[in-house]
Amino acid sequence: MNLAKLPRIRDPADLAKLAAGAAYELAAKRTPETVISEVLSDVRAGRSVSEDEVKERIAKAKGHLEPQIDHMADLLIEALDHDSVCEIEMFLRLAGKVAMRALAGRLREALNANLTSPSRSLN
Repeated sequence: MNLAKLPRIRDPADLAKLAAGAAYELAAKRTPETVISEVLSDVRAGRSVSEDEVKERIAKAKGHLEPQIDHMADLLIEALDHDSVCEIEMFLRLAGKVAMRALAGRLREALNANLTSPSRSLN
């Protein structure tokens, strides 16, 4: 399917509420029907759905994210104490995309600093 064909089978008014990137992702051939229905249901309910969220839903529907999520959770649980895991869980639950990227950037900075200074620890 492509963006020109999607309004033939879905309400054009719902599609018009989506950002262009989100609409293109939704109209892609790889997008499962369940994702299209869920996104448009959210749009009808007045919720804004971003292009990145559509991509995440597509990946999740296809099972691409679950193994990565499980692996990351296992790493954190094994490496940290209970209170630290709770603190990170709360941050992840409440943080927006900008905060998540800032955290990833800060982790990258710490890793780079650790690589250039062998005696320096990440703690």
